[in-house]
Amino acid sequence: ILADDVQAEGAKITAAFKQWLDQGAENNNNNWELEKENYEGWRVKIAEQDGNQGWLLLRPSLHDPDIVINVESEEYGGMAVHLKHLLQFFKSHPEFHASVSAVEDYVAKNTPQHA
Repeated sequence: ILADDVQAEGAKITAAFKQWLDQGAENNNNNWELEKENYEGWRVKIAEQDGNQGWLLLRPSLHDPDIVINVESEEYGGMAVHLKHLLQFFKSHPEFHASVSAVEDYVAKNTPQHA
């Protein structure tokens, strides 16, 4: 988070993330299912191929000026695929004062050729 008020910016990002999910996550609502609210942030179950299951959690850090993104997948290259979709959210919000360059770098290096 690059904003002066880190907590306010983190709250703005997580609220917008929930709204994005509620609105269908860029037409990916069949695969991404928001779990009920918890104190960590917003966690999404992700239906993958062949009954596999992944998940993604987005939350503001409690101590650092960061948005924490945790992601898991049961598929080869699945984490990069899920993060690539998450980048659509950030690209739709140029008003955020946050850098996603580490996520972009990971996606660029780890996206399977067929994804």
